[in-house]
Amino acid sequence: AEALVLATAFAARDLATLLAILIVAWAVKLLGFGIPIVLGRLNINAVVPVHVEYTVRRMGEMVMVMLGEGMLSLAITQTTLDTTNIRECGLTCWLNKGKAGVSFSAGFLTLASFMYLYYRANPFDRHHHAVRRSPLRGFVWSTSHALLAVCLIAVGVSIKAIHPFAAEDLKKQSFALLLNVSAALSFALVGVQQLTHPGLVPFALAPEHRARRVGLFALKAVVGLLVLIAPTLLPDDKDAYIYLLSVSLIGAACAALVAAEKTPAAEAALWSYADSYQRRWWHTHHAPHPHAMEGGARPA
Repeated sequence: AEALVLATAFAARDLATLLAILIVAWAVKLLGFGIPIVLGRLNINAVVPVHVEYTVRRMGEMVMVMLGEGMLSLAITQTTLDTTNIRECGLTCWLNKGKAGVSFSAGFLTLASFMYLYYRANPFDRHHHAVRRSPLRGFVWSTSHALLAVCLIAVGVSIKAIHPFAAEDLKKQSFALLLNVSAALSFALVGVQQLTHPGLVPFALAPEHRARRVGLFALKAVVGLLVLIAPTLLPDDKDAYIYLLSVSLIGAACAALVAAEKTPAAEAALWSYADSYQRRWWHTHHAPHPHAMEGGARPA
Protein backbone atom coordinates (compact mmCIF):
# COMPACT_ATOMS: atom_id res chain seq x y z
CA ALA A 1 0.00 0.00 0.00
CA GLU A 2 2.80 2.41 0.88
CA ALA A 3 4.62 1.60 -2.36
CA LEU A 4 1.42 2.30 -4.31
CA VAL A 5 0.98 5.66 -2.56
CA LEU A 6 4.57 6.66 -3.27
CA ALA A 7 4.29 5.56 -6.92
CA THR A 8 1.10 7.60 -7.34
CA ALA A 9 2.65 10.63 -5.67
CA PHE A 10 5.79 10.64 -7.81
CA ALA A 11 3.80 9.88 -10.97
CA ALA A 12 1.97 13.18 -10.48
CA ARG A 13 5.19 15.09 -11.35
CA ASP A 14 3.94 18.09 -9.42
CA LEU A 15 5.39 19.21 -6.11
CA ALA A 16 2.13 20.44 -4.63
CA THR A 17 0.35 17.21 -5.58
CA LEU A 18 3.23 15.13 -4.23
CA LEU A 19 3.20 16.90 -0.86
CA ALA A 20 -0.60 16.74 -0.65
CA ILE A 21 -0.67 12.99 -1.33
CA LEU A 22 2.00 12.33 1.28
CA ILE A 23 0.19 14.40 3.90
CA VAL A 24 -3.14 12.68 3.17
CA ALA A 25 -1.41 9.30 3.41
CA TRP A 26 0.01 10.36 6.78
CA ALA A 27 -3.46 11.40 7.99
CA VAL A 28 -5.01 8.10 6.90
CA LYS A 29 -2.24 6.19 8.64
CA LEU A 30 -2.78 8.32 11.73
CA LEU A 31 -6.47 7.40 11.81
CA GLY A 32 -5.72 3.73 11.28
CA PHE A 33 -3.25 3.84 14.13
CA GLY A 34 -5.25 6.05 16.47
CA ILE A 35 -8.77 4.61 16.25
CA PRO A 36 -7.85 1.19 17.72
CA ILE A 37 -6.00 2.93 20.54
CA VAL A 38 -8.99 5.13 21.38
CA LEU A 39 -11.43 2.21 21.19
CA GLY A 40 -9.10 0.03 23.22
CA ARG A 41 -8.84 2.55 26.04
CA LEU A 42 -12.61 2.51 26.42
CA ASN A 43 -12.44 -1.11 27.55
CA ILE A 44 -8.95 -1.54 28.88
CA ASN A 45 -7.98 -4.55 30.96
CA ALA A 46 -4.19 -4.51 30.74
CA VAL A 47 -1.43 -2.28 29.43
CA VAL A 48 1.62 -3.50 27.52
CA PRO A 49 4.54 -1.24 28.38
CA VAL A 50 6.47 0.50 25.64
CA HIS A 51 10.21 0.07 25.45
CA VAL A 52 10.97 3.78 25.69
CA GLU A 53 14.69 3.68 24.91
CA TYR A 54 14.16 1.50 21.84
CA THR A 55 11.32 3.68 20.55
CA VAL A 56 13.27 6.89 21.04
CA ARG A 57 16.33 5.59 19.23
CA ARG A 58 14.38 4.12 16.34
CA MET A 59 12.54 7.40 15.79
CA GLY A 60 15.83 9.28 16.01
CA GLU A 61 17.36 6.97 13.45
CA MET A 62 14.45 7.58 11.10
CA VAL A 63 14.96 11.34 11.35
CA MET A 64 18.69 10.89 10.77
CA VAL A 65 17.95 8.88 7.62
CA MET A 66 15.67 11.64 6.31
CA LEU A 67 18.33 14.27 6.95
CA GLY A 68 21.03 12.02 5.54
CA GLU A 69 19.14 11.71 2.27
CA GLY A 70 19.15 15.49 2.00
CA MET A 71 22.87 15.64 2.78
CA LEU A 72 23.64 12.99 0.16
CA SER A 73 21.50 14.71 -2.46
CA LEU A 74 23.27 17.99 -1.78
CA ALA A 75 26.72 16.40 -1.98
CA ILE A 76 26.16 14.80 -5.40
CA THR A 77 24.34 17.76 -6.96
CA GLN A 78 26.33 19.86 -9.42
CA THR A 79 25.70 23.48 -10.26
CA THR A 80 25.06 24.78 -13.77
CA LEU A 81 28.21 26.94 -13.68
CA ASP A 82 30.64 26.53 -16.57
CA THR A 83 34.09 26.41 -14.98
CA THR A 84 36.03 25.36 -18.09
CA ASN A 85 37.05 28.93 -18.95
CA ILE A 86 37.03 30.44 -15.51
CA ARG A 87 40.30 32.32 -16.09
CA GLU A 88 38.90 34.02 -19.17
CA CYS A 89 35.58 34.76 -17.48
CA GLY A 90 37.27 36.72 -14.72
CA LEU A 91 35.60 38.22 -11.66
CA THR A 92 32.06 37.23 -12.64
CA CYS A 93 32.91 33.53 -12.65
CA TRP A 94 34.66 33.79 -9.30
CA LEU A 95 31.63 35.54 -7.83
CA ASN A 96 29.36 32.83 -9.20
CA LYS A 97 31.58 30.14 -7.70
CA GLY A 98 31.35 31.99 -4.40
CA LYS A 99 27.56 31.99 -4.63
CA ALA A 100 27.62 28.27 -5.33
CA GLY A 101 29.77 27.77 -2.23
CA VAL A 102 27.39 29.83 -0.14
CA SER A 103 24.47 27.81 -1.52
CA PHE A 104 26.12 24.51 -0.59
CA SER A 105 27.04 25.76 2.89
CA ALA A 106 23.53 27.10 3.42
CA GLY A 107 21.96 23.78 2.47
CA PHE A 108 24.30 21.94 4.80
CA LEU A 109 23.60 24.40 7.64
CA THR A 110 19.84 24.06 7.14
CA LEU A 111 19.91 20.28 7.51
CA ALA A 112 22.35 20.46 10.42
CA SER A 113 20.09 22.96 12.18
CA PHE A 114 17.14 20.58 11.94
CA MET A 115 19.30 17.78 13.33
CA TYR A 116 20.35 19.94 16.28
CA LEU A 117 16.81 21.17 16.94
CA TYR A 118 15.37 17.66 16.91
CA TYR A 119 17.92 16.09 19.25
CA ARG A 120 17.84 19.03 21.65
CA ALA A 121 14.03 19.00 21.78
CA ASN A 122 13.72 15.26 22.47
CA PRO A 123 15.40 13.79 25.57
CA PHE A 124 16.87 10.29 25.62
CA ASP A 125 16.17 9.76 29.32
CA ARG A 126 13.02 7.62 29.55
CA HIS A 127 11.89 9.34 32.76
CA HIS A 128 11.71 12.65 30.90
CA HIS A 129 10.16 11.32 27.71
CA ALA A 130 6.54 11.82 26.65
CA VAL A 131 6.13 8.14 25.73
CA ARG A 132 6.56 7.21 29.40
CA ARG A 133 4.95 10.21 31.06
CA SER A 134 1.62 10.40 29.22
CA PRO A 135 -0.24 8.09 26.79
CA LEU A 136 -1.76 11.06 24.96
CA ARG A 137 1.44 13.08 24.69
CA GLY A 138 3.36 9.94 23.75
CA PHE A 139 0.85 9.27 20.99
CA VAL A 140 1.21 12.82 19.68
CA TRP A 141 5.00 12.57 19.80
CA SER A 142 5.08 9.23 17.97
CA THR A 143 2.62 10.08 15.21
CA SER A 144 4.15 13.49 14.54
CA HIS A 145 7.24 11.76 13.17
CA ALA A 146 5.46 10.61 10.02
CA LEU A 147 4.60 14.18 9.03
CA LEU A 148 8.04 15.38 10.15
CA ALA A 149 9.64 12.79 7.86
CA VAL A 150 7.57 14.05 4.91
CA CYS A 151 8.61 17.64 5.64
CA LEU A 152 12.30 16.79 5.99
CA ILE A 153 12.21 14.89 2.70
CA ALA A 154 10.58 17.91 1.07
CA VAL A 155 13.32 20.16 2.49
CA GLY A 156 15.99 17.88 1.04
CA VAL A 157 14.27 17.74 -2.36
CA SER A 158 13.96 21.53 -2.42
CA ILE A 159 17.63 22.04 -1.56
CA LYS A 160 18.66 19.61 -4.29
CA ALA A 161 16.47 21.41 -6.82
CA ILE A 162 17.56 24.96 -5.88
CA HIS A 163 21.31 24.46 -5.40
CA PRO A 164 22.21 23.85 -9.10
CA PHE A 165 20.89 27.34 -9.95
CA ALA A 166 22.76 29.07 -7.11
CA ALA A 167 24.10 31.94 -9.24
CA GLU A 168 21.07 32.54 -11.46
CA ASP A 169 17.36 33.11 -11.26
CA LEU A 170 15.33 30.18 -10.02
CA LYS A 171 13.26 28.92 -12.93
CA LYS A 172 10.69 27.05 -10.84
CA GLN A 173 9.46 29.11 -7.92
CA SER A 174 7.46 26.13 -6.68
CA PHE A 175 10.67 24.68 -5.23
CA ALA A 176 11.19 27.82 -3.16
CA LEU A 177 7.59 27.59 -1.93
CA LEU A 178 8.06 23.93 -1.06
CA LEU A 179 11.26 24.74 0.84
CA ASN A 180 9.63 27.49 2.90
CA VAL A 181 6.45 25.58 3.72
CA SER A 182 8.20 22.33 4.60
CA ALA A 183 10.82 24.13 6.70
CA ALA A 184 8.13 26.03 8.61
CA LEU A 185 6.20 22.81 9.29
CA SER A 186 9.41 21.13 10.45
CA PHE A 187 10.14 23.96 12.89
CA ALA A 188 6.57 23.77 14.21
CA LEU A 189 6.57 19.97 14.60
CA VAL A 190 9.86 19.95 16.51
CA GLY A 191 8.46 22.65 18.80
CA VAL A 192 5.35 20.57 19.46
CA GLN A 193 7.50 17.55 20.23
CA GLN A 194 9.49 19.58 22.74
CA LEU A 195 6.28 20.52 24.59
CA THR A 196 4.98 16.94 24.74
CA HIS A 197 7.71 15.81 27.15
CA PRO A 198 7.12 18.03 30.19
CA GLY A 199 3.57 18.93 29.16
CA LEU A 200 2.21 22.33 28.20
CA VAL A 201 1.05 23.32 31.68
CA PRO A 202 4.31 22.55 33.54
CA PHE A 203 6.30 24.16 30.74
CA ALA A 204 4.29 27.35 31.05
CA LEU A 205 3.91 27.45 34.85
CA ALA A 206 7.26 26.24 36.23
CA PRO A 207 8.27 29.32 38.27
CA GLU A 208 12.06 29.12 38.02
CA HIS A 209 13.45 30.56 34.77
CA ARG A 210 9.87 30.91 33.55
CA ALA A 211 10.25 34.22 31.73
CA ARG A 212 13.45 33.12 30.04
CA ARG A 213 12.09 29.71 29.05
CA VAL A 214 8.71 30.85 27.72
CA GLY A 215 10.14 33.97 26.11
CA LEU A 216 12.86 32.13 24.22
CA PHE A 217 10.44 29.41 23.12
CA ALA A 218 7.97 32.02 21.83
CA LEU A 219 10.75 33.91 20.08
CA LYS A 220 11.95 30.66 18.49
CA ALA A 221 8.41 30.00 17.21
CA VAL A 222 8.19 33.47 15.68
CA VAL A 223 11.63 33.19 14.09
CA GLY A 224 10.76 29.75 12.69
CA LEU A 225 7.59 31.05 11.10
CA LEU A 226 9.51 33.91 9.48
CA VAL A 227 10.56 31.40 6.85
CA LEU A 228 7.05 31.69 5.39
CA ILE A 229 7.37 35.42 4.72
CA ALA A 230 11.09 35.49 3.99
CA PRO A 231 10.61 35.39 0.17
CA THR A 232 8.46 38.53 0.30
CA LEU A 233 11.21 40.38 2.16
CA LEU A 234 13.88 39.50 -0.42
CA PRO A 235 14.54 41.50 -3.60
CA ASP A 236 12.78 40.41 -6.78
CA ASP A 237 15.97 39.98 -8.83
CA LYS A 238 17.59 37.55 -6.39
CA ASP A 239 19.74 34.58 -7.26
CA ALA A 240 18.64 31.13 -6.14
CA TYR A 241 21.25 30.84 -3.40
CA ILE A 242 19.42 33.58 -1.47
CA TYR A 243 16.53 31.19 -0.80
CA LEU A 244 18.81 28.65 0.84
CA LEU A 245 20.76 31.31 2.70
CA SER A 246 17.63 32.84 4.26
CA VAL A 247 16.32 29.46 5.48
CA SER A 248 19.73 28.47 6.85
CA LEU A 249 20.06 31.70 8.83
CA ILE A 250 16.59 31.19 10.31
CA GLY A 251 17.49 27.60 11.23
CA ALA A 252 20.75 28.72 12.83
CA ALA A 253 18.89 31.39 14.81
CA CYS A 254 16.39 28.81 16.09
CA ALA A 255 19.23 26.49 17.08
CA ALA A 256 20.92 29.32 19.01
CA LEU A 257 17.66 30.12 20.81
CA VAL A 258 17.22 26.47 21.81
CA ALA A 259 20.77 26.37 23.17
CA ALA A 260 20.06 29.50 25.23
CA GLU A 261 16.71 28.16 26.43
CA LYS A 262 17.73 24.65 27.49
CA THR A 263 20.54 25.41 29.92
CA PRO A 264 21.27 22.78 32.62
CA ALA A 265 19.85 24.97 35.40
CA ALA A 266 16.67 25.75 33.47
CA GLU A 267 16.15 22.10 32.53
CA ALA A 268 16.65 20.93 36.13
CA ALA A 269 14.11 23.45 37.40
CA LEU A 270 11.59 22.55 34.70
CA TRP A 271 11.76 18.81 35.35
CA SER A 272 11.57 19.27 39.10
CA TYR A 273 8.31 21.17 38.70
CA ALA A 274 7.01 18.78 35.99
CA ASP A 275 7.57 15.79 38.28
CA SER A 276 5.81 17.41 41.22
CA TYR A 277 2.95 18.55 38.97
CA GLN A 278 2.48 15.05 37.59
CA ARG A 279 2.46 13.53 41.07
CA ARG A 280 -0.21 16.01 42.21
CA TRP A 281 -2.29 15.35 39.12
CA TRP A 282 -2.05 11.59 39.64
CA HIS A 283 -3.13 11.73 43.29
CA THR A 284 -6.00 14.05 42.39
CA HIS A 285 -7.42 12.01 39.52
CA HIS A 286 -6.79 8.46 40.75
CA ALA A 287 -8.50 6.98 43.79
CA PRO A 288 -6.50 4.65 46.10
CA HIS A 289 -6.49 0.96 45.24
CA PRO A 290 -9.62 -0.71 46.72
CA HIS A 291 -7.49 -3.36 48.43
CA ALA A 292 -4.82 -0.96 49.67
CA MET A 293 -4.35 -0.81 53.45
CA GLU A 294 -2.89 1.89 55.57
CA GLY A 295 0.85 2.07 55.19
CA GLY A 296 0.75 0.70 51.62
CA ALA A 297 0.42 -2.98 52.63
CA ARG A 298 -2.00 -5.31 50.87
CA PRO A 299 -3.94 -8.22 52.32
CA ALA A 300 -2.38 -11.64 51.82
